[in-house]
Amino acid sequence: MDETESGPGGNGRSRPKVVALIPAYNEERFIGSVVLQAHRFADIVVVVDDGSTDATAEIAGAAGALVVRHEQNQGKGQALNTGFRTAREWNPDVIVMLDGDGQHVPEEMALVAAPVLEGRADIVVGSRYLDKRSTVPRHRIWGHRFFNLLVNHGSGVSLTDSQSGFRAFSPLALSAISFGSNGFSVESEMQFLAEQLDLRMAEVPITVHYQDEPKRSVIAHGLNVLNGVMRLVGQYRPLLFFGLTGMLLLLVGVAWGGWVVEVFHRKQALPVGSAMISVLVSIIGSLVLFSGVILHSVRKLLVNLTQLGQGEMAQVQAWGSMPQFVHQYRSLLLFSLPGTLSLFFGVGWGIRVVDIFRRTEALAVGSALICMLLSVVGSLALLAGVILHSVRGLILGLAQGRRDRSC
Repeated sequence: MDETESGPGGNGRSRPKVVALIPAYNEERFIGSVVLQAHRFADIVVVVDDGSTDATAEIAGAAGALVVRHEQNQGKGQALNTGFRTAREWNPDVIVMLDGDGQHVPEEMALVAAPVLEGRADIVVGSRYLDKRSTVPRHRIWGHRFFNLLVNHGSGVSLTDSQSGFRAFSPLALSAISFGSNGFSVESEMQFLAEQLDLRMAEVPITVHYQDEPKRSVIAHGLNVLNGVMRLVGQYRPLLFFGLTGMLLLLVGVAWGGWVVEVFHRKQALPVGSAMISVLVSIIGSLVLFSGVILHSVRKLLVNLTQLGQGEMAQVQAWGSMPQFVHQYRSLLLFSLPGTLSLFFGVGWGIRVVDIFRRTEALAVGSALICMLLSVVGSLALLAGVILHSVRGLILGLAQGRRDRSC
């Protein structure tokens, strides 16, 4: 990442209490006034110019901001990562993030920062929906409601305005957070990170002024955010994303198989195409479901391993509790035993189906489908147990190596 810095570097204080962070892309029309107003509350105003092709950086620097420039546009998430790295150098008591397009009211920065400064929250979100202070266009309201529903359920953290860009962060959040999103789903990612890192979130009412027409297509912007949110759900909540999808597919496959059996009993003719679709959908559903289970378990293991290495006290507690942690989750027993039993019954049922066919020359379609389903589910459960057992052993070996090196 190519970055250059310009600007006066603040008001001369070595350890400012408040840092304002403004990610900006082609915001020359409003950035100067936003910086000037933000200086009334913040000790340092950091503007991350994310590859603007206009005079955003020059105007922000002239207004008194510390400007960090990206030579090319990298997206809001990367701009915030750059801004957070810059803000950490000043050791602030609170960092306040606001947009550079004039929509937010800098005079409300104290209101947004208050829960952090009072020790009540690590991330504060300025919500345009707590009070009726803002006249929000109707299409935005419906879009925000949809994303609130999706993000709240996906992350497990409930907010009234998941897409708000007016936020405050504590030193703990500032040091812990690093964004993986590049686009405008970065605000949604904060809820997933808060749940993962056990950061406290709060909301305060803010005022939003829609100064101009959107620079981007509303539909394109919405699809970009939707794509980012779905990626976040798959990354942070794989059991929900893959497990729910797999369960639905498996239920559809089983229901389709029931219909195939019913048709066969009525007409004494096997609808081969429908039977094959039923089996295929059931197999795909089982694969997706167990993929969710495996990814969920592996992610939990890696998150725990990462958290266990933070700080000397955490490290001491980690090595003491690691054997208990490993023995607590016996994946080989949890998955492989039911998987083996299911596979055993599936094979036994299949032998019975073959025997009936030899004696009567009639195919027991329902039994055949059940046999196949039990065999597939059993095989996948057995495979999941083996994979998780191996991964857990690998992680335990890495942890043991880290402990040996730290001794």
